[in-house]
Amino acid sequence: MHLNQLHNLEKIMRDNDIERYRFEYTHNGHRFDTIFLIDQNPFKLWLGAIRGDFVLGFDVSPNDFSINAYIDGDNYSSLCSFLGLEYQKGKPFSSSAFLTDFDDSIPRVVANFNPRNIPRPRDMVIYHRDVEEADKIYFYGWLDNNKSSKHVSQENLEKTFNLLGARVHEFCRNYNYSTR
Repeated sequence: MHLNQLHNLEKIMRDNDIERYRFEYTHNGHRFDTIFLIDQNPFKLWLGAIRGDFVLGFDVSPNDFSINAYIDGDNYSSLCSFLGLEYQKGKPFSSSAFLTDFDDSIPRVVANFNPRNIPRPRDMVIYHRDVEEADKIYFYGWLDNNKSSKHVSQENLEKTFNLLGARVHEFCRNYNYSTR
């Protein structure tokens, strides 16, 4: 499935030098906090149910903005429950229709000076609960490992990549800094 408006959003983000963009998506009155990341390959799209207990994550092809519209059983059930849907014989809920509606609602203009639309590390940690020290959601500063003759850990670099993006990850890897 192709997400054409997501492609348009990516162009606007690049024009404004934005690698991560956050916006809200509402489907039949149910809200999702959405984050689109273009600093990874493949691109990442995250939809977190506001006042829900699940997150949908999709890999997005940077070449044609296609995604796999399949939503696994547990997430499909959680999505249907969150949306207040009940099974109707002969009329199942379509994840493709849901994603088409999502694509149609993607912002056509990026408010690049609104800090609310640029996700912070604490916004990202809900999508990456498996990172080192996931309970620590605020950026506290840098640790220069060169001063102690240590090396930044692979776990810290992974956390940095997931929460702060590719540019910060490269900086930390190249200069032996850890994020705290």
